[in-house]
Amino acid sequence: MKKSIIILILLLIPLLLIGCDKGGEASTDAPTDKVSEKPTEPEESVEIPEDAVLLSTEAGLRVLYADGCFDGANLIYGKLMDTDPKAYDHIGYYTMLRSDKSYADDGKIEILVGMTGKDASEKSRESLETYLDYTVSVIDGSIVINSHSSERLGEAVDYFLSRVKLIGDSVVYLPEKKENIGKYTDYTAPDVDIAGVALSEFSFVYPKDANEYELAAVRKMIDWIGKNTGAIISMRDDSTEREEYEILMGKTSREASEQIFSTLAQDEYLFTFVNADGGIDIVIAYYNVITMNKLVEQIGSEISDSGKVPEEIRGEIKEDRMIVSQIPQLRDPCILLEDGVYYAYGTGWVCYKNTSGDLAGEWKSLGRVVTVPEDATDCYWAPEVHKYNGAFYMFTTYKSSKNGHRGCTVLRADRPEGPFVEISDGHVTPSDWDAIDGTLYVDEEGTPWMIFVHEWTSTPDGIGRMAAAKMSDDLSKFISEPIELFRADDPSWTDRQVTDGCWMYKCENGELIMIWSNFSDEGYCVGIARSDNGKVDGKWSQDDKLLYSKSMTGEYDGGHGMIFYSITGQMYLSIHSPNNAGDGRKETPVFIAIREENGTLVWDN
Repeated sequence: MKKSIIILILLLIPLLLIGCDKGGEASTDAPTDKVSEKPTEPEESVEIPEDAVLLSTEAGLRVLYADGCFDGANLIYGKLMDTDPKAYDHIGYYTMLRSDKSYADDGKIEILVGMTGKDASEKSRESLETYLDYTVSVIDGSIVINSHSSERLGEAVDYFLSRVKLIGDSVVYLPEKKENIGKYTDYTAPDVDIAGVALSEFSFVYPKDANEYELAAVRKMIDWIGKNTGAIISMRDDSTEREEYEILMGKTSREASEQIFSTLAQDEYLFTFVNADGGIDIVIAYYNVITMNKLVEQIGSEISDSGKVPEEIRGEIKEDRMIVSQIPQLRDPCILLEDGVYYAYGTGWVCYKNTSGDLAGEWKSLGRVVTVPEDATDCYWAPEVHKYNGAFYMFTTYKSSKNGHRGCTVLRADRPEGPFVEISDGHVTPSDWDAIDGTLYVDEEGTPWMIFVHEWTSTPDGIGRMAAAKMSDDLSKFISEPIELFRADDPSWTDRQVTDGCWMYKCENGELIMIWSNFSDEGYCVGIARSDNGKVDGKWSQDDKLLYSKSMTGEYDGGHGMIFYSITGQMYLSIHSPNNAGDGRKETPVFIAIREENGTLVWDN
C-alpha cells in the first residue's frame, strides 16, 4: 500500500512543474490581476496672470477693517477660507481678521476694508468723488476696498469676492484693472451749499468725550447727507485744530457751541448757522439723548425730503409728569442713569435696559445680573445700584442658609450690566436680625452709611425700625454698631408695623430727609421723615403729608420709592404700583416728576 502511494506521488510531480503559458515554458511569477502602471507624467504647470494678487503666501495675509466694517471683512475672511480646499495649508494659519486699531507692518499681504488707519485707505479717498462711489484698488501692495456709504461698501466687497479665484494651489485676486471704481450711475449729486460754501467743505466736529449715542448720531447724519446730497463729510473731535467750515455736534469746546448753549433750556434743541472766526459753523445743540434724537430725526427728514440742509430747526420736548413704564412687572424698582442709558433693577436681582433716552420707551430684559452667593437661598429683594468711586455697588437682601435670617449685603460690578459679585462676608447687618432694603448714603464728611430696615419680624415688640451704620470705605463691612432712627408707628398717618424702602435726600437748605414706605388707610404709600440736625444720627420726625398715596391718582397704591434724575435733568420718584398684582395690574414701575420746595419734596405738576 505504501509503495503504491509513493509511485503515485512521483508520477504527479512533473505535472505540477509544467507551466500553462502559451509558449509552453515554465513561469517563475505568481498569478496576478494587477495592471501595469503608466510612467508618471509631470504635472502641467499653471500660469498665474501677471496682474493677479497672490493671497496665499508663506508670509501670510491680514484682513483689516475700520470701525463699522466688520461684516464686510468677515465675509471676505469666510470666502478666502472656502475658496481653497486646502485652505488651512494655504491661508488658514495666516489669515487674521483684525481691527485697524491693532496691526503691525510685518510683511503680510493686507486687505483693507473701509477707512482704516493705513495710508493706502487714505489714498483711496481720491477716487471717491461722491458719497455713493466705491473703490476696489491695489495701492502700495494692499487691496483696498472702500466707500463712504456702508451700503455701497457691501457692493464693493461683493465685487472683490467675485474676483477671488483658485488657480492651481494658489488663491488669487484677479482685478479687471488696478483701480476699479463703482460709480453710482443712477445718481447725480445736486449742488448743495451753505451761504455759498459747498457742503463737502464742512466737517463734523464732536466733543472729545462724546458717548456712543452721539457718535452714532453723527454717522447717521453723515449717511443721510451723503445719500441725499452726495457730499462727503469727515468727522473728528474738538481737540483738533479749528477749520473754516464746521458742523458742531453737541456741546463742543468751540466758541459757537458755547454761544448757542448759553441760550438753550434743558428741554430745548436747536439747529442753526453761526458766523464764527471768519468761517461758518453749523451748530447742532441739545442737552440730552431725547432732544438729540428728536433733532437728528428732523434734520434727516428735511434732508431726505428736499436734498438740502435746513436753515434752522428749533423745538422742545417736555417729559410726562407721570410715566407708567413698559416694564411688564418689577417690584422695588431702582433706576440708574449711566452714559445716556437707563437701567432698572428690581426684586429677583433682574435688570432692564432702556437705550431710547425716553423713560416711556422700550425696556429690554437683561435677566439676572448677580452671581448668587453660595449661602443665598431666597428673598432676592430690592437691589439698589449706586455708582461709587468709579464702580457700581448693589445694596440688596437675601435669606442666608448660615443663619436662617434675611440680611443686607453688598455686591460690586465694573459696569451696570454686571455681573455683580458679593464683596462682603455674607450679611453686613447683624446675623440675628431680619434686615432688608439697605441703601447707600455718603455724608458731608465723605463717610458712607448703610440705612436699612430692622424688620418687624425680628424686633422684640413686632414693630419695624429704620436703622443705620457707618461702613468701611470699600463698602464691605460695618465699622460702627447700628443705631435706631425711628419706628414704623411714629407717623400720624399709620399704625402699621412695616418699615420699607428707604432712600436719602439732602435738601438745598441743608435738611436731610428720607423717603420710606408703610401702609396708610389707602394701602401702600410713601412718606417723608427728616433729621433735626441734617445728619444721619439726628433726631428723626415724620411729615404728616405723604409724597405718594392712592388718593393722589385715584387708581392704585404704590411705594418702595427712590429718587433719580432723568436725561433732561428732571427729578423723578420711582415706585412700584400697585403693591399687589391682584389689584387689577401687575406691579409696575411708575415714575412721578417731583421737585424740591421749601425743604421738602412735592409733585412737579
